[in-house]
Amino acid sequence: MPCFTRSIEDDQLIVNASLRPGALSPRLADASAREDARGRNVIVPALIDTGATSCGISSKLARDIGAVPVSKTDVFTANGVARVNLFLVDIHVMMEEEGAVVEFSDVSAMGFPDDGSDIPMILGMDLICAGSLHVSGHVFTFAL
Repeated sequence: MPCFTRSIEDDQLIVNASLRPGALSPRLADASAREDARGRNVIVPALIDTGATSCGISSKLARDIGAVPVSKTDVFTANGVARVNLFLVDIHVMMEEEGAVVEFSDVSAMGFPDDGSDIPMILGMDLICAGSLHVSGHVFTFAL
């Protein structure tokens, strides 16, 4: 089982992940745009968020990778209920210490508004539960 240990910085558990539109994502109308979007593979910092039920991506990141919403869904937040876009994405979690990459295909990721944060992606419990997360002191270990 590939794993890594990282320092907790600013009370956040951050990993690198790459993503692209999932194979089951809606197709773009223009064939060349569809191929271009499918070929994009963007590497971003991702927050491991045990308080999030599902994964999420910022609106800007969704545009950057050419993701097309598959539907809308209601999200329950501290500020109430919000209606957001739902995307299907392929997520690759980089396990640098082991040289491994763990892939999750056609993951449902909720869109969230761009709020100026430098964290464009959230890994929620739907992916965290696929592995093991251990937090101790100022370090965390994540195994998938």
